[in-house]
Amino acid sequence: MAALKKSPLFLVNFVTGISDGMLLPFTVMVAAWALSLSVVYTLSAGIGAASLGALAFGLARMLGEKEEIRHHHPELGAAEAETEISLMHAIGIDPQLTSEMKDKMAVEREQWLEEIREHGLGWEMYDAGRARGGGLQTAGGFLAGGVLVALCFAGLSTLLPYRWPVLPAVWLLLFLAGWCKGRVIGKPALRYALIQLFSGVVASLAVLAILLLLLPSK
Repeated sequence: MAALKKSPLFLVNFVTGISDGMLLPFTVMVAAWALSLSVVYTLSAGIGAASLGALAFGLARMLGEKEEIRHHHPELGAAEAETEISLMHAIGIDPQLTSEMKDKMAVEREQWLEEIREHGLGWEMYDAGRARGGGLQTAGGFLAGGVLVALCFAGLSTLLPYRWPVLPAVWLLLFLAGWCKGRVIGKPALRYALIQLFSGVVASLAVLAILLLLLPSK
């Protein structure tokens, strides 16, 4: 089977952000919808969740790159591993066992470096500018995905005479977002689409079930 082509890193960050950014606002809006809030309040709740999620995911992407490189890079990670091995020796762990662990960690770091080069991430060295850019791209994608699903949910809730068809329509949107994510990261698109769809269905139905159990029946 031919290897799937991976898209440029900025596109990967943005589209991944879009896909990941849809689920949280959708779940929040389902809860607001089940509580019979107005469309305006439901839309506001969705966009608010998208904004907070974008901030959190953007920061996690920016700060996580530095930690990822520090921990897994063959040179930087080796120094950290030596510190960990010394601590293990200090508490009396068998040197033979720690030696095996050290060799295994070294192999894992080399595999990490090969994967980084294969995907063109440029993480051989830490670059603060690149990390900030990745964080902004991810946050922007997350916000865009959240706003998109919020507008879709609110618009369909307004236009359709019944609310229930809104859920399958948004589930379809989640499926398409998962498909796009798989395509840009060079992975099986159908698998990512089904994972995204399954997550959305489970999250929305779980929220509805919990609220139906907690809310007093009319």
